[in-house]
Amino acid sequence: MTPNGTTTIISTSEDENIKALFSSQITGNLLVGVHKCQANAGKLTRYEETGAKIKDIEVDNDGKTLYSNPTYIAENRNGDIVTADSTKHRVVLVDRSGEYRGYYNGQTPNKREFDPHGVCTDVKGQIMVVDYTSGSIHLLDQDLRFQKLLLTKEQHNLIGASALFIDENHHLYVGSENGRINVYRYLNDE
Repeated sequence: MTPNGTTTIISTSEDENIKALFSSQITGNLLVGVHKCQANAGKLTRYEETGAKIKDIEVDNDGKTLYSNPTYIAENRNGDIVTADSTKHRVVLVDRSGEYRGYYNGQTPNKREFDPHGVCTDVKGQIMVVDYTSGSIHLLDQDLRFQKLLLTKEQHNLIGASALFIDENHHLYVGSENGRINVYRYLNDE
């Protein structure tokens, strides 16, 4: 709904399920993660504030499908879009215009064990992703290079952790299936 009261309805085709929504603080655009049921593939779609479609983001530079089930979306301070796809067992990074930059598929020998759920970014441009399988939080740089395990299930009882959020005071919120939201002081004030 716009400030003047006009309502815009954004809809996808009948064989598409909306899996994720993200409102960009940088561009004001809406990013929508969609699973295409018939094709067993997915896409991200960028919309203007008015509801007008800007672009579908579906394939990498070689024409390979980027997404199957894009369920968690975040945006980095430089406008890059970070998306967790638990069906493809990876985190996908595209730039603000939708050009493919790379992907991260965990630190385990069997990449299919990596089950990315919640993603968020911090003021330094670092990316956090929760691995639902291991219950750990992976800290990545803005190019998806692994830095370290930030939190682990063993240390913090992160059972079924799947939701992440960082507030303006650098607190990291981790939501888990055990009905808990753990809050951590993530960065010291700069």
